[in-house]
Amino acid sequence: MNTVLEGFYGLAWSWPQRRFLIELLASAKAGDVFSAANNNAEHSFYGQYCYAPKSDAYIRNDWLKPWPQASFNHLRELSLFAQSKNIGFSVGLSPVGLFELWLNDEALARHHLTVKLQELSQLSLSSLGLFFDDMPASDTRIASVQSQICHFVCSLAPTMKVYFCPSYYSYDPVLPALFGDMPENYWADLGRLLPADVEVFWTGDKVISTSYSAESLKHIVQLLQRPVTIWDNSCVNDGRLTSDFLPLKACSSLAELDQNTHIAGFWLNPSNAFYVAVLTVASSLLDEGEGDRFEMVLDSFPLVFSRFVRQYKHVFVEGGLSGLSRAETSGIRSELDVLKLNKSFLNIELEGEFNVDSLVSGLLFDIETWLDSGFKFDEACLT
Repeated sequence: MNTVLEGFYGLAWSWPQRRFLIELLASAKAGDVFSAANNNAEHSFYGQYCYAPKSDAYIRNDWLKPWPQASFNHLRELSLFAQSKNIGFSVGLSPVGLFELWLNDEALARHHLTVKLQELSQLSLSSLGLFFDDMPASDTRIASVQSQICHFVCSLAPTMKVYFCPSYYSYDPVLPALFGDMPENYWADLGRLLPADVEVFWTGDKVISTSYSAESLKHIVQLLQRPVTIWDNSCVNDGRLTSDFLPLKACSSLAELDQNTHIAGFWLNPSNAFYVAVLTVASSLLDEGEGDRFEMVLDSFPLVFSRFVRQYKHVFVEGGLSGLSRAETSGIRSELDVLKLNKSFLNIELEGEFNVDSLVSGLLFDIETWLDSGFKFDEACLT
């Protein structure tokens, strides 16, 4: 299932923003928004949202602990809201230390997993992500143990779809450089040992890939013995280099990827800048071949705003924050102030419940936050 994934490091989205996204996904699924340029009656859409921010310790470093009640209440309310909008709700569990615990005391590891799955079962999940990304993984037993863990999780939730992120999820040499050399036959062992109906994530030739070649996909699909689910990082801005930019650009097109027999699904992991991420989502919903998809999205917005984005797009996407002089930064701020005073866009709405007014205001906020270094690099992000 195509999914928008909140799976990045650094500044996480807020609870109201997550509701906003689910509202948008429901509207887009119904063809109410960002569909004017999409002439296909059965265009691709996102049917699921996955909660997996790296900053939530209760699904990563502190997964052994239950969520504080207030946070869990927010999660439960969000899952019910998604359910009311016919959008699937998923959680990505990244159990840091589980491999070592499984080797040292398998019974205790199974107990802790059972407790965590019982907690998650209260969230009306449509699927569960089991993520082993960005952890030390050079032990030769890693594929065997991860597969055992996955089988156990599937046994605890036999009716739930499970998605698996391997420790090495790309051909990118940065992964063994950071987390140790990949054990021989790791991918082939996973393909042989994982449950047949579990989908496996893949980010492409790089951790941050901008395209997915048929040749490289064919190779990993043969090893894993199943089509891969693409985890797309093309518009993330949580890395040491990428945090300098604001990804006001298009990612891959769902319509194009949905036709690829090597791909089981597409999970979009967009930027920390939430309203910029919404534009990324919108651009991927449009058909390839009709022109620049990001430009098509901008055409949905008031001219005064789209003209501003086009004027500075090269700065946001290519030049970066560090490349701006003090005078250039001041100039952009002055234009932002003018836009915030300009009320011409406040009466413009698209069909359906989704409101362009709030989106434009949010985009102005994201740009201002970027200028204030609000999306600065988080040292916890190793990749």
